[in-house]
Amino acid sequence: MATIRKRGGSWSVQVRPKGFPPLSKTFRSQVDAKAWARAQEALMDAGETPAALALNSVTLADLIRRYDEEVVPLLRGAHQETYRIRRISSAALCAMPLDDLRPSHFASYRNARLAEVKPQTVKHELALFGRIITLAQREWGVALKDNPLKQVGLPIVHNARERRLEDGELV
Repeated sequence: MATIRKRGGSWSVQVRPKGFPPLSKTFRSQVDAKAWARAQEALMDAGETPAALALNSVTLADLIRRYDEEVVPLLRGAHQETYRIRRISSAALCAMPLDDLRPSHFASYRNARLAEVKPQTVKHELALFGRIITLAQREWGVALKDNPLKQVGLPIVHNARERRLEDGELV
């Protein structure tokens, strides 16, 4: 359902259906505003919007699968990326629709993985999730408002070594 408001001497329309990006436009007359809103809703019902990829029907696993098929073969580190993809594909959050994904899901994934592996591994996995979602937004027409991983803190890596020089070694 569209929201139509009078703002000054013009009419502002907002159409925000679930699973599609919000659309808005301003018109001089209320008749034009209502006609445009009806037309946009009809297009969305028919699935003919600029971002026809509905977020409630696509899961994170679908994006990962597409990334694995289209992007990974082109990478120099394809072997390592394939290994990471196999590991993150088994996560429970991959089965969730994109419109349900929140930063808290990735934070709980991070915390669970930190109990199993070192922080650098978790950073690599979260970065892979982020690359996949960003690519989907920019090139595949997925209409996510923003990347939920931008709000997730990365683990701190403490790889410092404490080594003493042996006799005969230079500083």
